[in-house]
Amino acid sequence: MSHNRYYIVNASDPNLADIEEVIVGNLDKQRPSVDDTELVVKLHKEDHNDYPVLSEYTEYNHENILIVMSTPEWTPTEI
Repeated sequence: MSHNRYYIVNASDPNLADIEEVIVGNLDKQRPSVDDTELVVKLHKEDHNDYPVLSEYTEYNHENILIVMSTPEWTPTEI
């Protein structure tokens, strides 16, 4: 069974333009970390290609990326 693939990439990655070419949507629609230093990006579930531009990043499935995004680094605290 195929699933969407997610990566947490550095917002300052010099290859962001190349990463934007392979993700769902565009970079300004991706989920930033609270401190804006990282982005969660998503690939289509039908996309099983290996992209050198993402090779240094960990791949997550939907369940695991939700766990990561529920941490304080990804969820702003209410004031």
